[in-house]
Amino acid sequence: MKISLALILGVTFVSACSYTQPSRNTSTNADSLRFSQKIPDYYDSLNPQIDPSDDFEHFSNIIKRIQITTYYTTYYFDKSQRITPATLKYQRASKLAKAKYEFNYSKTGTAVGLQYLTDRLILMTCEHVVFVPDSIYVFQDPLQNNEKSLIQSVSILNRQEKFIFGAPRLSEFTTIATDKENDLALITTDVPTQTYYLIPTLEIPLGDESRLKWGSIVYNFGFPIGTKMMVQGIVSDPNTDNTSTYTHNALFNRGLSGGLVVALRGDVPNFEWVGISVASSATTEYNLKPRKQTSFDLEERQIYTDTVFVEKQIQINQGISKTVKPSVIRNFIKKNAQAIKQAGFDLEKFVKKSS
Repeated sequence: MKISLALILGVTFVSACSYTQPSRNTSTNADSLRFSQKIPDYYDSLNPQIDPSDDFEHFSNIIKRIQITTYYTTYYFDKSQRITPATLKYQRASKLAKAKYEFNYSKTGTAVGLQYLTDRLILMTCEHVVFVPDSIYVFQDPLQNNEKSLIQSVSILNRQEKFIFGAPRLSEFTTIATDKENDLALITTDVPTQTYYLIPTLEIPLGDESRLKWGSIVYNFGFPIGTKMMVQGIVSDPNTDNTSTYTHNALFNRGLSGGLVVALRGDVPNFEWVGISVASSATTEYNLKPRKQTSFDLEERQIYTDTVFVEKQIQINQGISKTVKPSVIRNFIKKNAQAIKQAGFDLEKFVKKSS
């Protein structure tokens, strides 16, 4: 289920040539360091010799937290009414419902800034983060969910709010392209023209999953539980299947979906973009719970005789995280080149493979 970083023994870490770690206060720059190194074929499985703190801070400023809040009205039906999805195509739920209830919920995720123009910003995130269903059905028999199945309730979307934080302030965003199968999305947001603030975006090349090996280190940047963080993971068996993702052991939590994943080839500053954080293994449990608003505190081993409800809980299996492969991201950008162009952006630099 989708919910959604690092050492290679014997792999050349830098090149055969050696050099001392430069101070961040010297005139040494990223370009000169990149060309002074012999770039290895595979991503590193050893910790960097050059201090990467400045690079990590830069990556942390590229990601943005996004939040979607949705507002629904839920309509409940009696089983005797025999309401089906087909019924609601011709009759309004509000006219048939025996009861109704209004609710809202919010979900958060991470988006990666790809290009900043004078008044607009384009970012990549996960499709499941930005997707909002128009209606949600609950069936009388959970094992049947087709047009002829009896409905217990239907929740209909009234409105939604989609916000991005820190671009450079709170603003709404628009989704311009999605890929449900591979769980990717492109979003844009307007930036006030009077803003005298340079919004950092991703400048490193989009990498190649074939350069990942057992033990490759990846670094993941995102907003788990709404907190900006980076986590490190070790890649396992990255190229043995035909799925759109590879696996590593980084910790994962809600809000990290859409996060930036990078890896090193050689040493700092040779970072490459190696994916979008998308999911973690999880287990679904159904527990009996007392009604939420009780007038007393429940104590251990106390007999409870009031109404109970079934509550669905998702338990994340930490250490089994999934990241969308660079080739899938590259194809997604290619496929949506027209939509990207119409929005005024050019992401061609990410289509080219790193050398």
